[in-house]
Amino acid sequence: MSLSNASKARMEGRQTFLFIDALSLIHRAFHAYPPLKDKDGHPRGAFYGVSRIVLSLLPDIKPDYLMVAFDTQAPTFRHKEYKEYKAKRPEVQKEMVEQIPLVKEFFETLGGCLLIKDGFEADDLIGSGIQILLRKYPLGQFIILSGDYDLAQLIRNDQVVLNYTRGSVKNAQRINEELFVETWGFKPPFLVDYKALAGDPSDNIPGAKGIGKKTAVKLISHFQTIERLYDALKNNEEEVIKVTSARVIRLLKESQQEVFFSKELAKIKTDVRLDELDEIQPIERNNDRLIDFFNHYGFKSLIRLLENKRQDPEKKKVEKENKKLTQLSFF
Repeated sequence: MSLSNASKARMEGRQTFLFIDALSLIHRAFHAYPPLKDKDGHPRGAFYGVSRIVLSLLPDIKPDYLMVAFDTQAPTFRHKEYKEYKAKRPEVQKEMVEQIPLVKEFFETLGGCLLIKDGFEADDLIGSGIQILLRKYPLGQFIILSGDYDLAQLIRNDQVVLNYTRGSVKNAQRINEELFVETWGFKPPFLVDYKALAGDPSDNIPGAKGIGKKTAVKLISHFQTIERLYDALKNNEEEVIKVTSARVIRLLKESQQEVFFSKELAKIKTDVRLDELDEIQPIERNNDRLIDFFNHYGFKSLIRLLENKRQDPEKKKVEKENKKLTQLSFF
């Protein structure tokens, strides 16, 4: 009996692993969808939006395994080292936080593996999860879904890619190493060195005072790492002066401590222990649990997507909206 291409791929370890940055997706859904409420007045818009978005994406990505990383409210090691880390970010709305447990329940019902660990950010769990699974599945395809560009530092050739959702989840930009290098002039792992110099206002990472983005790109494109840059400053300053100015050299020297500290803050950890990945299970291709789940929360339109039933004439607008989402034979 011959094996299908999909079966052969699985036997050879070429499975597809989808890693979702949960808070990024929840935040997008919270702002993109109407503030829906259930009959008791509880907010459900982000919960509904995440469910709908994920159901629309899975038929295209066709992952064999789904990992979903969540941040917790506990301070991370970065907060303990630097009190000002992410201090300027606005507080997450209560209505959005209230829906996080429901989103977790959705992903569990879908068959996803939840990655949650106090002291670490979702980025660290994604980075560590990819490293763990790369060792088990060296031929695997790893796709990261997030609107956080920091995760681009994990990109590896065409094997680990970022589906960047800043503009649109449905039309996310898939960034591989080739596209990244074309954009930046250096390879993805060195994004952390760029941030060490330029800083990151969104995360409140200081960087080198007075060093702008263009200068940082120029320096990292030439030296790749801050270690090589500062080694050149110490042993061969003439090489540095060919790339930049005497003023920038002075600023680099004055900010050396802040630069190396910024790199530690910006670098995604890839060595977090994640026992939950020891025995991960493929996504079950069965709609029954999802239909029961959506029925419990009254998401009738999502049930219709799964059942692929025709709508009543009065609901043609809904049918047109859902037309592209009804082919969910993946499950």
